[in-house]
Amino acid sequence: DKRMREVKLGLEEDPHKATFAVLDRILRAEAELQQPTTKDSTLAILGRLRGFFRHDRLQEITRERVIEYVSAQRSRGRQDSTTRLDLRHLSRAMTGAQRKGLLMFLPEFPRLKVEPRRQTVPPHELEAIVGQLPEHWVRYYVVADEIGWRARSEIKTRKWTDVDFGSPGWV
Repeated sequence: DKRMREVKLGLEEDPHKATFAVLDRILRAEAELQQPTTKDSTLAILGRLRGFFRHDRLQEITRERVIEYVSAQRSRGRQDSTTRLDLRHLSRAMTGAQRKGLLMFLPEFPRLKVEPRRQTVPPHELEAIVGQLPEHWVRYYVVADEIGWRARSEIKTRKWTDVDFGSPGWV
């Protein structure tokens, strides 16, 4: 009776029939525990993963299938850094499924080459942009350029306790 209740509530699934939906639930539950900007990022990652793996059973998500995902993301013009983040989430969800007994073996994930971030706005263009901005926006754009334009996740989340007035420049 207990097992039947668990199956009806979706707490247990047949390992041979478990699909990507299990990983979807794991990643959604993880997203609910995160800050809003991180949650949005996790849900975007989940959307990309779901778009590719939604019809796959867990047992079918092999190294070869993951390599197909990498290839598909590259053909869509996605950066390897984005795909690497997707794979990190996929791996974490698959580890959760393995802990639940729904996956016997984790596939080996391909290692993607890490490339340093390229500057997105050339210095002469940044100067032209900053020259047209009101004074209160200038520092925001200069800082955004310095940290790779991660404004939502890096700049907007800073607090006064993150500021170091002792050293030259900003922190």
